[in-house]
Amino acid sequence: MSSRPSGKSRTLFGDEPWWVRDLAKETGTEEQLMRQALRQAAQQGIITAIVKDRYYRNDRIVAFANMIRELDQERGSTCAADFRDRLNVGRKLAIQILEYFDRIGFTRRRGNDHLLRDALLFPQKNEMFKLNKK
Repeated sequence: MSSRPSGKSRTLFGDEPWWVRDLAKETGTEEQLMRQALRQAAQQGIITAIVKDRYYRNDRIVAFANMIRELDQERGSTCAADFRDRLNVGRKLAIQILEYFDRIGFTRRRGNDHLLRDALLFPQKNEMFKLNKK
């Protein structure tokens, strides 16, 4: 199965994270059934749980990884405030995302900073795509 988000998941998730209970309510599905469906989608590589019961589409996770790379190149690390400002989200969500990257080994926390640890965990932006965008 493809790890690219389907039209339905893209429509439901958009660019925002979803809690299991909110998605279940939005779709009129039992919460436990939604939880099972989202776990299966995560196992297939379509979405990722950044914390228990809160999911992002995987293409958003890759975009966040690229943002962390950019901040690392600019400043040598990423802090919650800079990441929050780049994403234009609240501090709590920014920290949840950064802690997810710490847990999987993409970054490691040192004080208030998150240092790039394993840049190969996520595919980098295609340089040709960047050139074509201009």
